[in-house]
Amino acid sequence: MPQRDAIKSIPQGENSLPYAPIRVNPSDLDVATRYASKRPVMTFYDVAVGMMVRKADKQGLLETAWQTWMSTASGMAILLLADCTCPRTSCRNLNVTQPLPAWLGGATADISVVCYYSYQRYIANANSPKAQAVWDELLKLPPRKYYVKIDTDTLLEPSLLLRFINVVHQEVRPTLPQPSLVYFGTDEYTASVSARHWAQQAWYANLSEAIAAEIGKPSTTLQSHPRTGRLNYAQGGVEGVSRHLLQLLGKTQCVRRVGEAAPANVYPPPAVEDTSLGICAHFFRAPLISSPCFHAWNACGCGTPNGTARKLNCRENSTHTQRCVIGSISMHKLKRSEWYSSCWDWQQEELLPLRRTLLRPYSRGYVGALTGAGDGRRGRGADHIHP
Repeated sequence: MPQRDAIKSIPQGENSLPYAPIRVNPSDLDVATRYASKRPVMTFYDVAVGMMVRKADKQGLLETAWQTWMSTASGMAILLLADCTCPRTSCRNLNVTQPLPAWLGGATADISVVCYYSYQRYIANANSPKAQAVWDELLKLPPRKYYVKIDTDTLLEPSLLLRFINVVHQEVRPTLPQPSLVYFGTDEYTASVSARHWAQQAWYANLSEAIAAEIGKPSTTLQSHPRTGRLNYAQGGVEGVSRHLLQLLGKTQCVRRVGEAAPANVYPPPAVEDTSLGICAHFFRAPLISSPCFHAWNACGCGTPNGTARKLNCRENSTHTQRCVIGSISMHKLKRSEWYSSCWDWQQEELLPLRRTLLRPYSRGYVGALTGAGDGRRGRGADHIHP
């Protein structure tokens, strides 16, 4: 039987840090029912989403994103950090506001595009400098309460993301050792690293002490799970932070510095964007808030040719399957436009009954479009929730 407590308690005190992530499931029936009767405290005007975009990425994914979830999230700030041409003689890794690059195609959503100039070749397992740039650019936007970085092959369901943020903001945040420091995502599958040997390495100790001095806090020891020696962090195409945590990322340039300081032979490489963010969150004493509704793959009900995803997400008697099979805040590794569209269309059909009941406070734009003329699954009206 699935556990009914959707939010597990954590220790109090600024210097305490849970060994294990805080588990939150906004699709739990008790939680969903409770929030169906509340007016949202957080709206899309409190949320910003950033993406790293490479020219090598299939532009069809972005076009599909514009036609699907982006069109339903009126008020949400969306930022694309796009690779731009950079002559070696003049490149200084500067980010400047630019018109939408032609290779991205025509945008149908209100988004900001910033060019990322780098003479360095893109390396997937050493992309912390560009990830730092995304967080820096999000910080330059008009202030929001929460910031989410997603991969280009990640599909978002904005109404479910908004409900999750409301649950975290109202029920989890007040119980945190430092309520202003919120860090969330999923650690469902491979999102942990062998941590014990890191604490004994000079790069970790030196960087921990330096950043602690900059933010006026004691340096952290790498506190890992006592049984497994693992340190959990958010993976699966989505990582989210509160504004205060984002400000610390900007002030310290922690994500970039972790990638630069860590040796190349450490696995998983700390220079990978999600690993480096997890280490930074630990430096700042921000425990991971993990939800199974952020899918590291696609939901099992969404048919794609990815057999690995189905094996992971559709295990017999899996809590993941029973409680978030429809309520997926995100799905990851949808690397083809047809997979992306198929999963979006499938989920919208499944969520339709809930938009009139449990998801009604978060789905005003959806309900009008789905009951009106035209295709309710694509390009819906943007009369979502206003402050």
